[in-house]
Amino acid sequence: TIFHSQLTERLGRYAMEDRLSFDHYVKAFQVAVKLFITQKNFSEYVENRQWTDDNIPRIIHHNRSPVWFPRRSALRAFSQPRYALLLDASGRTREVYHSRKDTIPLSLIKPAPLLIRKSHHQSFMTSIDNVPYIFSAESYFDSGKKVKAILLLASPIDDEFLNASLSTTQRGRLVALLTPEEEPSIMTSSNLEELPAGTRLNSLMDRYLITGKEFFDYGASELQIKLISFVSLDEIDLLTASVIARARQERAVLAFILILTSALMMFWITRNIHQITRRITDFSQHTLGMKPQELPKGDQLQILKERFQSLTDEVVKAREIIKQQAEEQTRLIVNNAFDAIITTDENGEIMTWNPQAENIFGLKREEAVGQNITRTINLPQYEEADGNNFRHFLDTGEEVIFNRQIQVTAVHSKGYIFPVELTISPARSDDRYIFIAIIRDITERKNAEQKLKDLNYELAQKNRELEQIIRITSHDLRTPLVNIYGFSKELESSVDKLTSDLLSDRIPKDIKEKVFLTLEKDMLESLKYITKSTSRMNVLLNGLLQLSRLGQVELNIQKVDMNNLMSDVSGIFEFQLKDGEVKLDISELPPCEGDEDQLNQVFSNLIGNALKFLDTGQAGIIEVTGHQMEGQSVYCVKDNGIGIDPDNINRIFEMFQQIMPGKSPGEGLGLTIVQKAVERHHGTIWVESEPGKGSRFFVSLPS
Repeated sequence: TIFHSQLTERLGRYAMEDRLSFDHYVKAFQVAVKLFITQKNFSEYVENRQWTDDNIPRIIHHNRSPVWFPRRSALRAFSQPRYALLLDASGRTREVYHSRKDTIPLSLIKPAPLLIRKSHHQSFMTSIDNVPYIFSAESYFDSGKKVKAILLLASPIDDEFLNASLSTTQRGRLVALLTPEEEPSIMTSSNLEELPAGTRLNSLMDRYLITGKEFFDYGASELQIKLISFVSLDEIDLLTASVIARARQERAVLAFILILTSALMMFWITRNIHQITRRITDFSQHTLGMKPQELPKGDQLQILKERFQSLTDEVVKAREIIKQQAEEQTRLIVNNAFDAIITTDENGEIMTWNPQAENIFGLKREEAVGQNITRTINLPQYEEADGNNFRHFLDTGEEVIFNRQIQVTAVHSKGYIFPVELTISPARSDDRYIFIAIIRDITERKNAEQKLKDLNYELAQKNRELEQIIRITSHDLRTPLVNIYGFSKELESSVDKLTSDLLSDRIPKDIKEKVFLTLEKDMLESLKYITKSTSRMNVLLNGLLQLSRLGQVELNIQKVDMNNLMSDVSGIFEFQLKDGEVKLDISELPPCEGDEDQLNQVFSNLIGNALKFLDTGQAGIIEVTGHQMEGQSVYCVKDNGIGIDPDNINRIFEMFQQIMPGKSPGEGLGLTIVQKAVERHHGTIWVESEPGKGSRFFVSLPS
């Protein structure tokens, strides 16, 4: 029954495939006629025809493919029409192509106008002389959009047509077309010897399995066709018997395999039980110290059960011994712990009190056990809270202060208060809870923290005083510097005036020479040194003021788009880059967190330094790259300049340190300012360099 059901389902799928194939073949007539009239040979032939309007036109018959019809090689991709009629614009037949040597029915030679009209742009089915035919027609238009000719394809729907429409032929399966009556008969079939035309469908029910009754209705077609598939019941019976015989053979083989598998499984299980029993015996002997015993023969499950029972008894004994050992080890750990370890019951009464608790609180064990923990260790601010916490935990299971480290003050038995760290953890013991309190005296740590806080406060005060001293000193020094600079200029002007006055003829020549020598060699040279030193001192004071102001400016920390920032920085140096023919290459940079103004100053100083110390013997290249790593954005400013001597690398961030003293402008504070700005952003800066090969400055900032 299952086989018949599956066979019927499969034959239904085959019938659907046949139906789709037939449907495709029928519709292909319309596609074929459209393509045929677009062929170059067709259009050239029709354009050169001049048909007369004779009452009885002469019809040309072709048994071979005419020039206006595609070659046989081109026809393989299309439906094969039995007849092709070339009609003039009036619908009269002018030429007929027979695909084989047969006589075309007279009813087709003179097709009715209605037939021509209905077969345009579609596949049209109708009966001609009681024979079903399929037609498809298309008109050919000349350059004036007038009908020049009509191509009409026609084929009888017979066994040849049906077999051509089916893509595959299944052995033992027949396909037929039925008439649309209530008691249909076969119109044509894929094998007319077995299923001749005209046979009633009802007369075939006892000999064939019938599937896939499908109706076709093609638009204006006058025929309604039903596609049906037949499979011989004798063929099905033979196939069924073959399948059943094969299934019985498979069952026999399967039964043998199952029996063999069961036997092997029993052997494997028995063997494993024996091995488990052996392992239990060995474990009992080597681990639990039981006396050696030989394994008896017989029921392996019963032997295993006895061995398990014996093992259970020994494990219970061993468990008691291990429990005693664990209790002893726990006692040793608790007694030798660095922290005070105290356990209480659900009511907060102390159960254990280790030696460190005695040292911290000054109470002996016998004085503390049985007392309430909050009153014993004097925690007045937590006395009521702890009782509530114990009860809340027992009622709801929710932890409030448990499993958290808290800092409280305790009172020693001698009365003084000291700070402690307290952690209370609940633990299940049998059917009740115990609470473990771990307490550490943090007096020394608190004293150290207070000392550190005092030192930090003192350091902050010193820094503020230092910054104030720098500001005041810079301001106070600037006034005399301005005076010195101004009076030096005045003195230079006076010297120039005195020099011009000496040119008078009234002054003796020997006096002139002495005065000129004094003015030019001594006074002017001294004035130059004074002016130069004053300018140098002014630059240093400006640098100190800039450094002091850097620590006073409040940072505006936000997300900084480093690509936009570096675009602004590169714009500052645009003239210097072009003038020195230096290439500045900035890669795609990750963002960071920081103050945009101060970061602008950082990278401006770094690129300015790179420009200042480029190697004049080669084209300058400065590269800026960046990447993210472990929550930091790391940027690199690389140049191919003169590099830094190894002896100077560790000193370049110090105040007033210059790579080439006297040979480069600046006060030696640029990198000091950069380092301070980066450190204010909780970042780091470092340098890698080699003389003659350039330098790489790295800046790491929070991302």
